[in-house]
Amino acid sequence: MTVEITEFRKLLEAGRCYLEGTAALAELNGRVRATLEAGHFWGAAAPLMNVTRNWEHMINRAWNEMGEQRAPLTEAQFSEWLRQQFYFPVRDS
Repeated sequence: MTVEITEFRKLLEAGRCYLEGTAALAELNGRVRATLEAGHFWGAAAPLMNVTRNWEHMINRAWNEMGEQRAPLTEAQFSEWLRQQFYFPVRDS
């Protein structure tokens, strides 16, 4: 459990660095790949892997290196999506 939380924390830190402009999309993509690899090796919890796979999917849409994405994202769209990943709805008690 400690390994998967550590890797996931590094992923979130990389996301924040990207939003702050101190990391490139390629660096964020590398962190996603490392998180998926560690999660696969250590058998990470499904919810953490699902979030990481979702980030991978969205990065691929933004990067669109080979022009293969049918619904690519602009950098602004990706940044807005990523920013939203750090906010969680609050339930009224």
